[in-house]
Amino acid sequence: DSSPSVTKTMTLTTLTFGIQPVHTETATNTQATVSCVVSGLTVDFNSVTWKNSTGTALSNDGTNYIINEGSLNDTDNIQTTVLTVVAGVSTDQEYSCVVESQEWEISEQSESVFMNVYDVTLTEKTVVTASNQTITCQISDVTVLASVTWSNDDEAELADSVQGYTFNQGEITDGIQESTLTITAAKLQTLDISTSFTCVVQSGQYPDSSPSVTKTMTLTTLTFGIQPVHTETATNTQATVSCVVSGLTVDFNSVTWKNSTGTALSNDGTNYIINEGSLNDTDNIQTTVLTVVAGVSTDQEYSCVVESQEWEISEQSESVFMNVYDVTLTEKTVVTASNQTITCQISDVTVLASVTWSNDDEAELADSVQGYTFNQGEITDGIQESTLTITAAKLQTLDISTSFTCVVQSGQYPDSSPSVTETMTLTTLTFELHGGTMIVERGQNSTISCLYSSSPLTSEEPEFVWSLEDQVISTGYSVSGNATYLDVQISDESVEIYTCTLVFVDELNSTLRLNETVAVYSAFIESEPVDVSKVLGSTIEVTCRASYIPFAAVDFEWYKNDSKVDEDSRALMTENLDHQAESVLRIEDANLMDSGQYSCRITYNDSIVILESSQAEISLVSVPSLPAGSLTLIEGSTLILRSSAVSTTKEVSGITWTLADKDLNDNTGIAVSLNKTLLSNDTWSISSELSWESVPASCHGKTLSVIVSCPGSLTAENALILNMIGKIQQPNYTRTIVRGSSSPNHVTCIICTGTQVAPSVQWQFDLQQQDNSTIGTASEFSTRESVVPVGGCTYYTLSVGVEQNPAANLSISQISRINGSCVANYSHLEHDLSTSNLQLQGEEFELSVVGPTSMSAVLDESGRLNFTISTQFTDDAYPEAVTLLRNDLVVTEIFNQTTETNDETKVVVFQLEKESGPEDSGNYSAKIRYSEDRESGIVLLQEYIFIPGPCGALDDPVNGTLNCNDTTDSSYVKCDVECDEGYRVLTSVSRETLVCTAGSWEHTYSYCSRITKPAARRAKKSTTLPMPWVVECQDTLGQTIFLAWSIYMTNISESLSCVNSGACYTENVTAADCTSSGSEMTFATRFVQNGETENNLLIGLLAEFDELLELNTFQARNVLEDNGCISDGCIARDCVSYDAEQIFDQIEICDGSG
Repeated sequence: DSSPSVTKTMTLTTLTFGIQPVHTETATNTQATVSCVVSGLTVDFNSVTWKNSTGTALSNDGTNYIINEGSLNDTDNIQTTVLTVVAGVSTDQEYSCVVESQEWEISEQSESVFMNVYDVTLTEKTVVTASNQTITCQISDVTVLASVTWSNDDEAELADSVQGYTFNQGEITDGIQESTLTITAAKLQTLDISTSFTCVVQSGQYPDSSPSVTKTMTLTTLTFGIQPVHTETATNTQATVSCVVSGLTVDFNSVTWKNSTGTALSNDGTNYIINEGSLNDTDNIQTTVLTVVAGVSTDQEYSCVVESQEWEISEQSESVFMNVYDVTLTEKTVVTASNQTITCQISDVTVLASVTWSNDDEAELADSVQGYTFNQGEITDGIQESTLTITAAKLQTLDISTSFTCVVQSGQYPDSSPSVTETMTLTTLTFELHGGTMIVERGQNSTISCLYSSSPLTSEEPEFVWSLEDQVISTGYSVSGNATYLDVQISDESVEIYTCTLVFVDELNSTLRLNETVAVYSAFIESEPVDVSKVLGSTIEVTCRASYIPFAAVDFEWYKNDSKVDEDSRALMTENLDHQAESVLRIEDANLMDSGQYSCRITYNDSIVILESSQAEISLVSVPSLPAGSLTLIEGSTLILRSSAVSTTKEVSGITWTLADKDLNDNTGIAVSLNKTLLSNDTWSISSELSWESVPASCHGKTLSVIVSCPGSLTAENALILNMIGKIQQPNYTRTIVRGSSSPNHVTCIICTGTQVAPSVQWQFDLQQQDNSTIGTASEFSTRESVVPVGGCTYYTLSVGVEQNPAANLSISQISRINGSCVANYSHLEHDLSTSNLQLQGEEFELSVVGPTSMSAVLDESGRLNFTISTQFTDDAYPEAVTLLRNDLVVTEIFNQTTETNDETKVVVFQLEKESGPEDSGNYSAKIRYSEDRESGIVLLQEYIFIPGPCGALDDPVNGTLNCNDTTDSSYVKCDVECDEGYRVLTSVSRETLVCTAGSWEHTYSYCSRITKPAARRAKKSTTLPMPWVVECQDTLGQTIFLAWSIYMTNISESLSCVNSGACYTENVTAADCTSSGSEMTFATRFVQNGETENNLLIGLLAEFDELLELNTFQARNVLEDNGCISDGCIARDCVSYDAEQIFDQIEICDGSG
């Protein structure tokens, strides 16, 4: 019943579902869009599919199509889906959008959307301004008239209302619409040469299509004109003038050429050639050319008259000028004695022409080209003369004929074509004057001459002047052909020099003067060849020398027995010049055929004989024959030698035999024979025989010579060395050999040969029993031979030892004696005694065989040394005495000696009376001497004896003690190391047990280290080197670890064998490297061996620095204080080179810096 009731009003809006297509029309190759607008929605539709005209669904690939579904516009309750067709894909096409909307219970509703494509064409154009011009915008593939607007650079839109323009939208014909814009001639003349016009096309079928299409073209406006092209060229040269007509889009209609009188010229090809030309549509020009034939061209004013209907021109004329000039360049012949100038003359010019010069070698001869000076010239009375000056030096380098070219280019009309080229030939005239040398035998007269030649030949004859010592000779000379002659009278002067002068004037009045000398020599032979006598095989020189002869002007010829000698590998001819002419005939390795009469001739000009020498004789003799090298003879033998020689002298004087330069011909016991025979007119043969009985040993090493004597002190000699062989020097050996002994006996054969070549030696042996019967040969015992040369003698030593030879089936005990000898054979030496075999037999030796023999040594329970020596013997060789030695010295200690003999065995026992010790160790040997009547019967036995000594005492280690075992046997001791509480044995360099074996400690030191951290790292041992030790250590802290290092090195030194044997000891310990980086330092210790510094042993170790300091930081701090590093509780900065924290927890630096 409440009142009032409440009333609310609402408006219910009902929606209707619909799809509105949005079509489009656009240009080809333009990206375009179509769309569908879906209305009546309160939420987005569920999906959309775009299809083409065939019903194929399109892919949203971004390459051909882009699909945008859109989203709901809840104000208008619409959703727009857009299909974008990429440029290049767009064509006329019917698309469809298929929409699904669950809100409207629509699963698929389709709507068609159309896309039309058209082409727009706007072409560039070039026009003349004489008449109206129309440009066209063509739209193809349209069905509905498109909307077109025009504009240019100045106007936003060119409608009919714009003055000078007429616009036409156009009509569609066969799908093509042409919209035009007409521009009046008056408007064209106001435009720029190039003006841009734009045509904008908007679809007529679908006006809302986007984007519109815009095309732009350039309209080029031309201006009519005629440009004359004048010319200037040489007379009698075909030349051209022309007119260039510009501003054309088509050929002009006609052209007429006229001369200065207004008469039209005929294109007859005889006088004139007219070429109208054709349009060059690139430049919009047409060139007409008038060619004036050579011989017709003169100074003239021509005109071209042009008609162009395009420009509405019936006749327009332009004047063209032709000027004509002359160029003259004349051939020249010049001499090269001075600079020369050539001229290029240009006449009938008013403006200075451009001239360039060139020749065969240079492209352009400007002033920059060496040897040339160029002048362009000036105009005087219408004539221009351009000159080129060539220096004399340059002229002399040119060819005889050189072409020079003058190129003239118009100065008034520089573009004239062609330029004028004139070429001339410059001929350089070269003279050669030939004087020379005249050689005349002293006291005669002659005519001298001076020849000349020219290149090229010239008909103009030069003049000649003769003079002597600057005095002109006015008479007595003549000219004939290409020579001038002068009669001269030879004086006694050695040489007179005449001067011949040539004078020539060329076309340019340049004068050439050439001087040449003629030397006249008064010659004679100063030194005649002389007789020469030489030994065959020698080198012979014969000299011929003439005075006052110029060497270069003459030739020498040698003659033997009036026949010319030709130069070959043996006969060489040399010539020298030192104010004289000299020739030497040199004959190498002369033979008998080189004997004869020799003379020399001096010739001039290859044929004229000036001088001839007297004859000289060359005589030769051969070296007398002898055996080569040396001759070996047995002392006291007979020597027979024969020697012969050949000589080309008149007669050989004789032959002499000498020994060590002493004549043998008259000595007693020596016979010498001589025989001479004449083989031909001038060749002799001589021979001699030497017979010498019982040649003594004193001749050994002496020179035996044979000398041939000839007239004129000529001798030929040959020689050899005599080697005399003496007897074998060998004593009668009687020695003793021990069976099975390692020390065999020796026999020696000494031979003095007198030569450096030793003989071959054989040894001969017989083995005998006690009854002297032979029981075997040398195969039953062993031998070893050694050969030692000493001076002129050789020692042949044979080592002999008896051993068992089962193959011989012979018992060693059967051998009691060996007899033998040595034989020396010299048959391999060079000699000429065919009856002697040069063999020597040595004396016989005898060896007795005993044994075997042995020695042994033992220590008895009381420590005494006992030796036992036993040997077997024979009646001929029995043991007589025994000597005991130690280290090669006779033992001086007192030994007891007992001897026992049993059958053929004798035993000797030695016993040392005192207790034996280490000092009794050494090499022991026993010498057994057999039978006093034997020359050498000693047998040596050897054995090494070692007696150990007691072990030395050891000190307790620092911070520990040693507990040793029972030391009853002083040679064998073991000690255990026990460290104090809080200490441990330092590993690696220390030992927990020290052992002495056979009197020698393996290690002598161990160290107990405080237990503060894990065991120190192992030190690394470096190379041991035999070298002197030098240490420099400037670092203070390096010295602080001295004590710690000493402890380290003590154990290391005990591992050295030289320390154990007492051969070396520790001399000093020091820091080897005080500059190592980080925590590592290198240290070294020197050991002195045998007191010799050169045999020092060096050991180096690389140890951890903190490990060393841990060993002895207390000593390190004390050393720092001793060295002044620590004072008043602070440390000096110079001492802080390493990490001080290893020693101190904290300490201040004295300078207060930290």
